[in-house]
Amino acid sequence: MSATALLILDVQKTSSPGGALPVPHGDDVSTREPEPDAEGRSAFETRDLSRLLGDEQVDALTIAGLATEHCVRDTALDALVEGLHVTVDSSPTRGSAPDAARRALETADAGLI
Repeated sequence: MSATALLILDVQKTSSPGGALPVPHGDDVSTREPEPDAEGRSAFETRDLSRLLGDEQVDALTIAGLATEHCVRDTALDALVEGLHVTVDSSPTRGSAPDAARRALETADAGLI
């Protein structure tokens, strides 16, 4: 059995308007209250996500969120290292700078979609 998971990244105060890494229209990605600031850029920085996805037999991951050129890119690349098929859903994904976000997706694109 295989499964696909949706991972929404960095809906937190750092990426919200007025945060340390504000993302234009980042508050449009989610209407819920942002999570407390996190330290890392990749959701795979601890083994918890890998273990959870393995336990659920997830072999494909769709990623969306903030910011494209940081957490989204780094998580996508780490997911590829974990052996997952990765898709970045760009419609709800925002970057802190349009050119940097575009370059980040181009950098990661080779193994993603």
